[in-house]
Amino acid sequence: MFACSHPPRPAASGQFPAEASKRSSFYRPQRKDSEMKQAVVLCVASCLVSLAFSAAIPEHARPLDPNHVPSSVCESMVPIHNDSKPSTDPAPYTITPSKTNVSPGEVIQVVITGKSGEVYKGFYMQVRKVEGGSEALGKFTLSNLYVNPAIRVSTCPPGTENAISYVSRTAVETLTLEWEAPESFSGTVYFRIPPRQSPRTNPDNS
Repeated sequence: MFACSHPPRPAASGQFPAEASKRSSFYRPQRKDSEMKQAVVLCVASCLVSLAFSAAIPEHARPLDPNHVPSSVCESMVPIHNDSKPSTDPAPYTITPSKTNVSPGEVIQVVITGKSGEVYKGFYMQVRKVEGGSEALGKFTLSNLYVNPAIRVSTCPPGTENAISYVSRTAVETLTLEWEAPESFSGTVYFRIPPRQSPRTNPDNS
């Protein structure tokens, strides 16, 4: 069984565990790559790391614009319209995979859930290797498109269908997605996601 450690243990050949940290802050200012890696190394529980800077998706791109996350953000994942103010509050969601040891080509479920009834209106997610680099790994299966009409699966070269986004005027508390592990990779990965939270006082407010 995989468990987070300090630093992460190397994965067995042909398998790679996903790791996490619940210490990210929501709407935190951008962090350097070295800081992002440290967030993964310092994980103490659960399975995924969330890098909490605002998706800040413009109003005109919602709810069902298929180009709401342009390919230009594939590498940096930095929002183009980042008009949100930084916050030191804990991230208002948890991200949980169905498994932490995954075989090449295996499909697992990934659940994004608001804490204590918190809701969110958007996110953009990729899976990357802990050792570094900006390549998005694996695939988000097209079955995700049936989960919610506002979900989009997009491509970040050199892979395909390796990024997923949700953008809507309707806030949600939980989404269950599917991710397929790459066939030719062995190592440790993390899920990188900058979600957008809706106001607590009025979840349906756009």
